Amino acid sequence: MSDKLRNNAFLAEIIQARDMGNEYPPDYRGRFPWDRSERRGKATTLSKASIGEFCFAVLSCGGSVTSIWPFAPQYIRSSVFYRVHLSITQKKKLEAETPYRFDPPPVAKLNSEFFE
Repeated sequence: MSDKLRNNAFLAEIIQARDMGNEYPPDYRGRFPWDRSERRGKATTLSKASIGEFCFAVLSCGGSVTSIWPFAPQYIRSSVFYRVHLSITQKKKLEAETPYRFDPPPVAKLNSEFFE
């Protein structure tokens, strides 16, 4: 473990996030990026009620919605995918209190055998 990582104020959260499969570093508030799970939890659709309910849940627990991607915006009930920033405690609280579940975002590793 590097000295930079040892001195980090969010070391315990970083270790927990790595155990959950999230390989991204935290932001300055100790929040990690998470994607709304496509396989688990409640799905979100392209409707004012669904978008508002999800955004209200995330914002009210102290997280932030960083990107919203509608699958087919020409259809009113198409799937909507979100990326949010949540700390580990915010993620656990949100998953306990709401039907939404979060997965770590995918990581692309190109030509990784050349950089080892």
